[in-house]
Amino acid sequence: MWGKAFIHQHALSICLGVILLGTAIVAVGVVLAPSIFYDHFVWQHLYGPLALDTHQCRSSAEAACAGLGPAGVIATDGFTFVGLLVFGVVLALLLYGLYAGIVKEHGLAADGWFLTALLPWIFFGATARVLEDANVFCRPGTNCDPSPIAYAFVTPVIYVQVAAYVIAAMLLGVLLQKRRLDNARRLTGIASAALVAGLLAYAGIVMTWGAGISAFPPVWCVALAVVLAIGVFHWRATRGLASVNVTLFALGIPFAAGSLYLIARWLSGDVWAPQAWNGRLFVPAAIFILVTASLVAAGVYAFARYAGKAAWPARHGLAALRVPQSVARALGATGGVALALALVVSTGFSGLASAGRLAPALALLGLVLLGVFALLHVGKTAVKRPEVFLIYALALSVALVFAHVVDGFATWFAHDDPFGFGIPPYSEKHPVGDVLLGFWGGFPFLAAKLVMTFVVVWLLAREAGAGSGTIEWGEQTVPRSRARWADGSMTATTTRTTSIAGLVMISIFVIGMAPGLRDVLRIAMGV
Repeated sequence: MWGKAFIHQHALSICLGVILLGTAIVAVGVVLAPSIFYDHFVWQHLYGPLALDTHQCRSSAEAACAGLGPAGVIATDGFTFVGLLVFGVVLALLLYGLYAGIVKEHGLAADGWFLTALLPWIFFGATARVLEDANVFCRPGTNCDPSPIAYAFVTPVIYVQVAAYVIAAMLLGVLLQKRRLDNARRLTGIASAALVAGLLAYAGIVMTWGAGISAFPPVWCVALAVVLAIGVFHWRATRGLASVNVTLFALGIPFAAGSLYLIARWLSGDVWAPQAWNGRLFVPAAIFILVTASLVAAGVYAFARYAGKAAWPARHGLAALRVPQSVARALGATGGVALALALVVSTGFSGLASAGRLAPALALLGLVLLGVFALLHVGKTAVKRPEVFLIYALALSVALVFAHVVDGFATWFAHDDPFGFGIPPYSEKHPVGDVLLGFWGGFPFLAAKLVMTFVVVWLLAREAGAGSGTIEWGEQTVPRSRARWADGSMTATTTRTTSIAGLVMISIFVIGMAPGLRDVLRIAMGV
């Protein structure tokens, strides 16, 4: 028991230690067996795709990037199966460390307020990534001769970087929240000192390693953002509300403001890198994507409110969907295996001619089977408890739907331009997405995105409902204030499950919103 408690209390340090240990093992392997560890692992699956992205190349076989890596080992600009696995493990470790080491340890709620606090950081990650696409980190006058700092702003490094800032801001927030009843000016002074020190350190690193950067935000813009951030924090601190969420939100404002200023400058016509520009701004297409995503999210919310009425399932015949549970589970498991095989075939065997036909067939089969399983499961549950549809009306659920509709539509528009806005064709880095976009005008990609989003909400939102004032309690949903035993306590299992479910939903929101916003801005800026 002592060992388990120790692990939970030091989860963040342990997870970071595991990541550093893995990095050290690879570093030693690079020295002792460079052909295996560097040429065919680090270069081909991790560093190579980042370097090619930074130099605006699709493959290391291109003449412009032929000298970047070891001879005879071809890397491509995109994710490989091995790369996805490595980045997925790193993400899972960071997520668990964040949950067990900060969220659970300090009794924080992974709810809509926490998501709101993350918004400036999400904007910073997405906009900084767009600036890299707009050659802001490339030396002026070159096609794209990147400065060293450019490597910190390509996917997925930019999002790992932002995650580190978020963790640091949350740790500071925990410290301030414990002292939230102290003098407000003292708390504001601590937050202000940390913010200014962080900004100066960040600016120093960027300017040192980014010699020749094409554009910087003006000092007055960042200064105004700092004043706004300090004002927001002090306003809450004077009311005894200097919480983790307030700290996280306030510290993110100046970081997001600088990037947003540069994007606004580009959209106003002050293009600093003509070689990265398509010659047009596709602002109407970007607006169309955001409006469509808003309408879809609003429609899901309205449908959920309507479908939650008790008589709705019986009226629409969902009772007829009852089948043996074992059959439904078998269909779902088979669908999951088919999708996994599609991922393996599209990444590990992409060079085979048969992979171009087998991967989409497996993906389509998997989606159909999972769709049938979801329909059967929904029908069975809704007959017993029609109010379960209200999970799609939770704030986290609506936000998650909006984020992934933005991501799906932006990718579809950039790849196929289905409505003829004149957008030049882009390419998809994710192998499975690239396969799905290659059939039927790319619509299977959008359909898969929507199906998976609704399935994720269905699986997680009932647990995350505690963060929105309701909680799953046996066979019914009750107000959180009533979810107590006779002695006034709540079960540890229920509290733990709802917290991690909410955090997972927020993570999935970020995974959709950050790249989706980046794609929307790329379309608007024409880069």
